[in-house]
Amino acid sequence: MAQGALAEEPFEGMTLTFAEESTITAVYQVRRVLAHERSSLQEIAILELENWGKALVLDGVIQFTQRDEFFYHESLVHPAMMAHPNPRRVLVIGGGDGGVAREALRYPTVEEVTVVEVDGRVVELCRQHMPEFASSFDDPRVRLIIGNGRSFLEEQAGSYDVILLDSNDPLAELARRLFDPVFFRLCAEHLTDEGMLALHLSESLFREGYLGYEAPMVRGALSQLFRYVETIPMPYSTYPCNWWSFMVCSKGLDPRVVRNPHPFRGRYYDPAYHAWLFAPAAFIERLEMLKGTF
Repeated sequence: MAQGALAEEPFEGMTLTFAEESTITAVYQVRRVLAHERSSLQEIAILELENWGKALVLDGVIQFTQRDEFFYHESLVHPAMMAHPNPRRVLVIGGGDGGVAREALRYPTVEEVTVVEVDGRVVELCRQHMPEFASSFDDPRVRLIIGNGRSFLEEQAGSYDVILLDSNDPLAELARRLFDPVFFRLCAEHLTDEGMLALHLSESLFREGYLGYEAPMVRGALSQLFRYVETIPMPYSTYPCNWWSFMVCSKGLDPRVVRNPHPFRGRYYDPAYHAWLFAPAAFIERLEMLKGTF
């Protein structure tokens, strides 16, 4: 798991910095520390960064910043929502900041968005310091549950049109049980026949442990459950090596096809190039062969 650290409180004239250490080390200048605490589950910080605006940081890892969050949230939500002909019930696992719910609520067909977030302090701090995201929880269509996403699926009946997995980094200990075959089977069982599952896959190219095990395992497990398992790469300035990827899965409908009659055009996502988002997938699937060649 990538680690990050805030420098000690600076002396007069010095600059406070935050460093995230992963396959590379990125150092950010900090204007203000809006929140910094350890909950019962993880370290949480909300920082105001020079050039990037407010940032949510969990266990030393940047989840998103104000300046580039639309790449992540739009790439996770809209390909799945646009591929479904009539998304009414949406389940978000994670998503305690409210950004994924915000995007799902843009569709007039949506009747309910259930958000299951394991750490209630993330929700509380984002409500206080990031209302531009967390205000989505005030929408009457949103049902917020503080609890374990896996346990929720094990204990609840019912099905969803779209399930969106907005967890921590797959290498983070807190998220590991959301990236195994048993959990993926639970997701498949709770999807309608036309349902879509979308999840993020971390950086697939430069992180040896992830490339060597988790990415092929995730793809293989999903392929046992879904007819379509499609990959979307995405640029992201504040993620390690500026490269990230997602998967969109379906038991019956090709996610590469737009079916939603209410097109959404965002800052990054556009239905006009929906199919193009999936075009580099063959490269993603060849990444295993690149291991050890550079």
